[in-house]
Amino acid sequence: MCGHCARPKRSCAVCGRVDHVTAIVDGDDLCQRCYPAPVRTCGRCGRERRVATRHQSGVADLCHSCYRTTIAECALCQQRRPVHTMTWPIGPVCRVCYRRELRHPADCGSCAQRRALIGRNDQGERVCGPCAGSTRDYICATCGAAGEQHFENTCVRCSVFRASSELLAAATGAIPGHLTGLPNALVHRGRVDSTMRWLLKPTPRALLQAIGAQESITHASVDACPPGQARHHLRALLVDAGVLPPRDEQTERLETWVDEYLTQLPPHHAAVITPYAQWKVLRTVRRRARHRRTTIGVADSARERIRAAARLLHHREQNGDGRAQLTQEALDRWTAGNAARSGDIAPFISWLSSTGQYPGLRVERGKTAKPSEISEEDEHHALIRKFIAGTDHTVNLATRVAALLVLVYGARTDRIHRLTTADTTATGSRTYLALSTEPIEVPNPIAQLLAQLVTDAEQDPRALRRDGEGIYLFPSPRRHHEPIHPTTLGRWLARAGVSPRIARNYAMLALTSDLPAAVVASQMGITPQAASRWAQFSQRDNSAYVAARTER
Repeated sequence: MCGHCARPKRSCAVCGRVDHVTAIVDGDDLCQRCYPAPVRTCGRCGRERRVATRHQSGVADLCHSCYRTTIAECALCQQRRPVHTMTWPIGPVCRVCYRRELRHPADCGSCAQRRALIGRNDQGERVCGPCAGSTRDYICATCGAAGEQHFENTCVRCSVFRASSELLAAATGAIPGHLTGLPNALVHRGRVDSTMRWLLKPTPRALLQAIGAQESITHASVDACPPGQARHHLRALLVDAGVLPPRDEQTERLETWVDEYLTQLPPHHAAVITPYAQWKVLRTVRRRARHRRTTIGVADSARERIRAAARLLHHREQNGDGRAQLTQEALDRWTAGNAARSGDIAPFISWLSSTGQYPGLRVERGKTAKPSEISEEDEHHALIRKFIAGTDHTVNLATRVAALLVLVYGARTDRIHRLTTADTTATGSRTYLALSTEPIEVPNPIAQLLAQLVTDAEQDPRALRRDGEGIYLFPSPRRHHEPIHPTTLGRWLARAGVSPRIARNYAMLALTSDLPAAVVASQMGITPQAASRWAQFSQRDNSAYVAARTER
C-alpha cells in the first residue's frame, strides 16, 4: 500500500484534528503532533533522540534532524521542495502551496463554484477536486464554506466554535448561559487558524474547562487561574464577549502580579518587601491612575522596582551579611555606579529611611550623562525623506508614521503606541496631533500620511478602544481593542532602519536648540527639567525664538 492508504486520515483522540494516523495507542488514533515518538539511537548522527522514521527497507532509525521528506517539483510553484501531499489530482504539492490553496479558494473552471482548486481539467484550467475526479472537496459540512479544515469535514472557523463549545460544556454537558457568546467571540477574534492552535494547548483548554464549571465569572475568578499569557488572553476574550466589564487592565494586572510575586519570595524577604510594594509602589500607581490611565511602561517600571528590592535582599543574604548589616558602603558596592540599578532601588532605600529602619541611608546617583549616540544629520534627514516618499514598499504605513514621529518630534514608542483618532484634529488645511497636553501642528507631508492612517484605523473594527473613546492608530496585530505593544513597535522601527533611542536623541537636540524648554516640555510630554537638560546638551539659547515671537 502507498503511504496515504497505510496511514489513513482519522480524527486524533487527543487534539481532534483530522490527520494521518501516526500510531494507535490503547485503541486510540494519534496524529504526529500528539504521538510521543520513542527515543532511540539515530542511525545517522548516533544521538539519542526521538525518531522521525523507524527502521525499514534497510534504512536505520532517523531523528527529525536527519530525516528528510521526499523532494520533488511542486505542481503549483514549480520549485523543488519537500512534498507535503501527493494525493491531489494536480500532482505533488509543497507545504506553502498546500496552505495557500486551501486558505484562498477560488471559482472552479468547470463548475464555477467557489472551491479549493486542487486539480486541472483537459484545458489546463484550475478545477476543484470533484471536477478533477477526486473525492476531496474540502467543503465544510456545517457552514458549506470551502477551504482549510481541522475536524473532519469541518472548516477551521466551525472547528473553533465546536472545540471551544466542547471545552466550556465539559463539566456540565452544556455551556453556561453567561458564556454562550464566548465561542462566537473566539471565531471572530483574529486569525482562526491561530485561535485553533491556541485551543489545542493544554493551558487554554484547562482554563476554558475551569470557567465552564463556574456558575458566575468575575475578574477575581480569572485572577485565580494559573498566571501566564493564556490568562490575559482569556480575560480579553471575556471582556470582548461582554461577560466581564472593562477595567484599568495594567493597574489591576500589576496588583495581581504583586500578590503572586510576593508568595514566591522567602518569608523573611516578603515580610520586608510586602509593605513597600503595597504602600509605596502600588499606592503611587493607584494615585496616578486616578488622573490618567496606567501605561505598560509605568507598570513595568513598578515591577522592576519591586524586583530590585528583592535582588538587593537576596544579594546581602548570599554574601552572608543579612539585612541587619545593610550599610551605606554595602549599598554603594551593590549599585556600583550603575544608573539603572540605582534608579530602581532608590525608592526602596528612600522608603527604608523614611520608615526609620535605616535612617540616613541613601542612593548615590551620578549626574545625568549626555547622549552618547546621536544620528548623523544627513542620515537623519535622509530617513525622513525616505518615509515621507514611501520608496521602501516593505515598510507599512503605520511604521512610516511612527518613524516620522520619532525622527521629527522625538516621540517615545510608549506614547506613540497608544495614540488614538481622538488625538488628531483637522482645522481647515491644518492638522494637529496631541503627543501631550498641547497639540502640535503637523507639516503637510506628515499630515497626509497621518490622515491615511486615521482612515485605515476607522475601517478596522479591531482598533476600537474598549471604552469606545477613540480608535487606536496603531492597533495590536494579535489582540482586539488593544494598542500594539511598544516593544513590538520598536522592533518594527528597527527593521525599517530606525533606532528609536538614537533618532530621538537627534530630534530632541534639534527641538531644544530651536524652541524654549517650556514649549518642548508641554508639546512633547516630558518634564520641564528633562527639557532643560536637553537644552543644555544642545548648548543653544532661546534668543532667536523670543525675537520671532516678538515680531508677531
